[in-house]
Amino acid sequence: MIIAEYQCDLHYRGKKLALAEFLPLSSDNWITCGNALRLDWLSICPPTGTGVKLSADDLFESPLNQAQIDFENEGGETYICGNPPYLGSTWQSAEQKADLQRIFESRAKSWKSLDYVAGWFMKAADYSRHTPCVAAFVSTNSICQGQQVSILWPLIFEAGREIVFAHTSFKWANLASHNAGVTVVIVGIGDNSLKNRGLFSLNESRETIIKRVENIND
Repeated sequence: MIIAEYQCDLHYRGKKLALAEFLPLSSDNWITCGNALRLDWLSICPPTGTGVKLSADDLFESPLNQAQIDFENEGGETYICGNPPYLGSTWQSAEQKADLQRIFESRAKSWKSLDYVAGWFMKAADYSRHTPCVAAFVSTNSICQGQQVSILWPLIFEAGREIVFAHTSFKWANLASHNAGVTVVIVGIGDNSLKNRGLFSLNESRETIIKRVENIND
């Protein structure tokens, strides 16, 4: 959203004014650069009432090992935003396979069949064991089809998460030169406290409609 705002400002206000308001960073902010499937999310966004210490020279420099930030969570809302690659099991690199192995090897025998985005769902579910949260991802729709269902979703449910809202399959494409056109779903996971859940879909006119339901399965 920040990038989109900057692009709009650049187009309508010019480079000078756009840069003046883009990412107003200060010593109260930080950037952690690393692999989201290997970082400990609790060390970056700790539960309410706990804190961590930054071990880096400045806010732009990543720590050598585990991220630590001089920050105490006093409550309120924390948002974690990511952009997981849309990679099925066939297209993952050796490093990406290793990422999933670290997360799933001790939990599921057939983890090699999972799409790469499955790692984010599992990391979010693990994070939720320590602090209340809701997580949602635009995901390849194959995680809700075929053999992946029986591999991934029982693990999510065992972590105490349920599907609290979802959008059925739709075509998605980005604006990059090598367009990543895929069929995706949106799945939100949270605890069972939310009873009135929303199932979103597109009608024949490509308008978004919502159906209120008590339960959404995988």
